[in-house]
Order: sequence, then C-alpha cells, then structure tokens
Amino acid sequence: MSRLTRVIITTKRVLILCAIGFVILLLFSFLVYAITSGISNYIKYQNSLKAQEGFGLVPVVKFTSYITNTNKSAQFILDAPTSEETNYPKTINVYKLIQPQYTLDSFNIASDIVSSMGLNSPTLKNINPYTYEWITQNHNLIFNLENLSFNIGLNGSMDSYINYQNSNSNGSVFDFSSPSDASQSVYQFLQQLSYTNPNNVSEPLINVNSNYFSSVPITIANNTISLSNSTGSIPNAYYVFYREHVGGYKIYSYNPKKTLINFIIDETDLSSLSGVISGSFINYKIGPSSTYYVMPPSEAFKNIESGNGELVSVYPTLNGDPYNINRSQSYDISKFYINNISLGYYETRNYSQYLVPIYIFSGTAYLSNNQTDTFYYYTNAIME
Repeated sequence: MSRLTRVIITTKRVLILCAIGFVILLLFSFLVYAITSGISNYIKYQNSLKAQEGFGLVPVVKFTSYITNTNKSAQFILDAPTSEETNYPKTINVYKLIQPQYTLDSFNIASDIVSSMGLNSPTLKNINPYTYEWITQNHNLIFNLENLSFNIGLNGSMDSYINYQNSNSNGSVFDFSSPSDASQSVYQFLQQLSYTNPNNVSEPLINVNSNYFSSVPITIANNTISLSNSTGSIPNAYYVFYREHVGGYKIYSYNPKKTLINFIIDETDLSSLSGVISGSFINYKIGPSSTYYVMPPSEAFKNIESGNGELVSVYPTLNGDPYNINRSQSYDISKFYINNISLGYYETRNYSQYLVPIYIFSGTAYLSNNQTDTFYYYTNAIME
C-alpha cells in the first residue's frame, strides 16, 4: 500500500469520525435543549398558577338587583359541567379601572365628541358643573364630562319624531336588510367619535371591535317596544349592543343581556343622530392588571346555594323580553335548574375601582304556577 493510499484512507476515517461526532453533538444539544425547555415551560406553568395579588385585597362585587324570590326553600339543581374544572383557569386577571377626572380640557373634549356626531348648531344647556346637554330639533344629548359618558334621547313625542322621519327621510328609514346592517351602522357611528387631546393629537373615544356587536329586531308602537319588526309605527328598528371583552372574557352589566353601550336605531344613516331613537354610552378605561385565584365553579355554586349570589334577571322563556326586566317584581320560584356556567367581568354604571371576575349561572326557573322562566344569577369568582 502506497503512502498516498494510506493518507487517503486515514483522511476518510477522520472525516467519518468527525461526521459521527457532529451528529452526536447535535443529538446531545437537542436533548439538552428539550430538557431545559421542558423545565423552563414547567416552571412558567407553575408560576402561572400562582396568583400575583398585586392589588392586595380586592373588594367583592356588590350586585344591584331588586328581583326577589319569595320561596325561601327553593332548590338549586346543577346540570352543568362543573366536574370538568380543569377547563376553568386557576388564576385570572383583575383589572384596575382608570378613575375619571374632570380637567380644564373636559368641556372641550366633550364638545369635540359632540361635533364628531355631526350635530348642526345644537343648543347648549349646563345642567351642573360636570354635566351638559346638547339639544337639537329632535334629540337631547346629555354628556358627563368626568367619565365621557352620554345618553341620547328624543326631546319630543314619538309621533313628532316619526313625522320628522317621514318628511325628511332620504330613503334610509327602516332600510335594514339584516341585523348586521344595524350593527355596522352603530359601529361606524362609534368609530367616528373622537376628540383632540391636550397634546393636540386626535384620539378616538373608544377603539371598537366589529365582532363585539349584536342586534335584535324590534317594533315600536304607541311608545312600546316589542321584540319583532313586522307592525307598528316604527316597524323596522333594532336594538344594537356593544359588549366589551377583556382577556378573552365578556363584560356584563346589571342586566346580563343588556350592555352599557346600547342603541335603538331605525335607519342605517346615523349622521346628526337622525336615526337614533335612544343611546347609552358608558365605557371606563381599563388600566393595569394582576392575577388572583379563581374559586372552582363547584364552590361558586355552593355560594349561590347559601345565598351569596344575586338573582339579576328573570323573564318568560317563551315571548319574554330579556332586555327590559321588571326589577321590582317578586317571584315564587321553587326550583332553579342551572344548565350553563361561564366566567366574565362585572361593570356598573358608576365607577368602581376594579374590574372583577364573576361567575354567571343561567338556566330554567320553575315557578309555583307551573310557568317556566329563564334566569341569570351572578356570584363572585375570586377566592377570598
């Protein structure tokens, strides 16, 4: 064997050994990475189960309801998947709400927002230092300067409004072809609301998400709203609701079906408020968050059984109106049959310091007169 041949064979062996060593090194590196990543992810997961509780003791929610069940021995029957408690989080965010503040710019900000609605030469009325009213031919707009909330209503009778609509319509009155038309109209209306902040920069009043709207057809006859759109003085109008979401959960108000941002409209063109029959806008800005332990749904159910929950909505399952609840009515309910549990957040008309998670229980209520109603119960979700 020549010297050149031996060199070639040796070189081949070295290259093969290097290749094998490189493969072994890659496999070892991958194994080390997999192990360290697994440990890191496990630590992160364990840390995610530990609540930060950065705000200290968070006050429990005090729900507002005047609905009374006179039957003190009512049964609570649970037919919802509380046994699958692994589907519920161990911790959840509590959010701090930014406290509204009146500033020297508050009136100018409110004026900018009103102007962005397209109102033509409204009359201005000062109700109190923090509340102003803008009045047009058919509407009054009451604006709270502290929290930038407002309410829109008619300043005359429904008949005079209908006459105005019929005589001044550009063809858009009662022109909805689907609920999505109504949602899109309010979406565009809210999207255009803006003001100039103290830094001389245009800022939206709210960043709306088109996926969070819902619409319900209604009829208005003799100033009475019914859930249909076939007959009446205003045969084709809509409730439009905008429900905020935070952290993947819905925000609920005193009525689980009615949001704090809601409108009744009867046309797609809402410029100058022409198609707005009523409107409500309450939206507190959400600040920083911190995680807190969530009680299991089975514990929340026990709270309701022991009276630590609030009956917030009851209405006939057939032909009932869930959007206008008689909150002073008493019921004789013998049995609450719960078939749905969900997590959400609770927000009130008035400012509260925190946006706190709640459990929402719903199902069928059996009354002593054999009537069946739909009910909603709220209870706190944070472990005390």
